[in-house]
Amino acid sequence: MKIIKKNLKEGSIKVLIDNPEDLWYLSEIVEKNDLARGKCSRKIKIGDNLEKSIKRIFTATISVSNVDYDSKSLRLNGTLTEAPEDIALGSFQSMTIEFGDSLEIRKESWGKLELSKLEESQKQHNDILLVLVDRNDSVLALLKKRGYQTILKLKGESKGKLYETEKAKDFFKEVSENILNVVNSYKCNKVIVGASSFWHDELKKYLHEIIKMIIFVSYTNSGKDKDIEGMFKAKELYRILEDDRTAREIRIVEEALEKLAKRDKIAYGIKEVSEAVKIGAVNTLLVSERLIIESREKGTFKEIEDLMKKVENMQGEVYIISTLHDAGKKLKSLGGILAVLRYNLS
Repeated sequence: MKIIKKNLKEGSIKVLIDNPEDLWYLSEIVEKNDLARGKCSRKIKIGDNLEKSIKRIFTATISVSNVDYDSKSLRLNGTLTEAPEDIALGSFQSMTIEFGDSLEIRKESWGKLELSKLEESQKQHNDILLVLVDRNDSVLALLKKRGYQTILKLKGESKGKLYETEKAKDFFKEVSENILNVVNSYKCNKVIVGASSFWHDELKKYLHEIIKMIIFVSYTNSGKDKDIEGMFKAKELYRILEDDRTAREIRIVEEALEKLAKRDKIAYGIKEVSEAVKIGAVNTLLVSERLIIESREKGTFKEIEDLMKKVENMQGEVYIISTLHDAGKKLKSLGGILAVLRYNLS
């Protein structure tokens, strides 16, 4: 995302959407009652009997009532506060934002979370290809700026089920060919392959031309998509992915969940976490993005915001966790807030 104009004194920021992922960021930044100014359209009836209509494009400002997002567009719904003279103010208007559009957002005040998301959206990110392989299964996924996306699932054939006259397909050759295709199509500059060390050698036979960009990790789980997030626990990847937000979030949440299973220096839920924050026991606070969004809609965000500020003031770390991966969904299922403590409370 590119910032065209920024005036925080007036609460206004204008942006250009130059990456499809920017739409997701905007869906998290734009909130109810924000003012959004951009391109709008509506059908205008014409003719003596108003039987015909034309599509009119115009620039206007709406007071946002709700936000709808999909991977290709962002739809803002609300009521008009600024519009051409012949269009009634206060009437309902939708605004569809797509790749290449610009949008001005006006807020009464920009919070730390919104500004951090805006800053993150401007960072360049090259997608990393993640590959899991075992004897009969393989999954290819793209590690994106936010979450990951499964691209392809492959199924091998068990040689034990073939008759002598049948020729077994070379599963690892097929996997390698698909790795090359995805790397070229998505312009990946790094590939991480998780497999048993025995299968590393099989894959290397076919991946000579990109071998320098491949990191092989010994990984004994299956080659199915349910095991993708388990890769991020591999210590070999800590340094490689330390700057990748998705990998870091998954690792932090999974480590906290391990502590929760043992009830070791952990608190979860608003009540427990609030008590821990009050006595300065919180070392790391994990808060679900979804909890923040829901609390804003309910008008209860200030309680969560105060907790985050207190933790930071006491030299603790605060992480806002996405629900675009399973680890984030697990956090949300636990009430959306979890704290790693400096010591056990009881």
